Amino acid sequence: MTTKERMLIAGCRAVPVDTAMVKPAMTIAEKQAISHWDALIAASAQLAGCDTLWHKLTKNKSNKTPNNFIVAS
Repeated sequence: MTTKERMLIAGCRAVPVDTAMVKPAMTIAEKQAISHWDALIAASAQLAGCDTLWHKLTKNKSNKTPNNFIVAS
């Protein structure tokens, strides 16, 4: 692990995965048509109080354009 990676991780707050996380994630997954795992990331960001969620852009298999998910409070 690089020094930069250690610094980034040190500034993060862990959020437990529990029913308070899973229920909103299920709603996000359904509304945004994203995977359960991506929805858990989005829900954890919301519950941690994040107002912006950055993620690695992936390519859509059908049209090769970036897929983004949007989380509204």
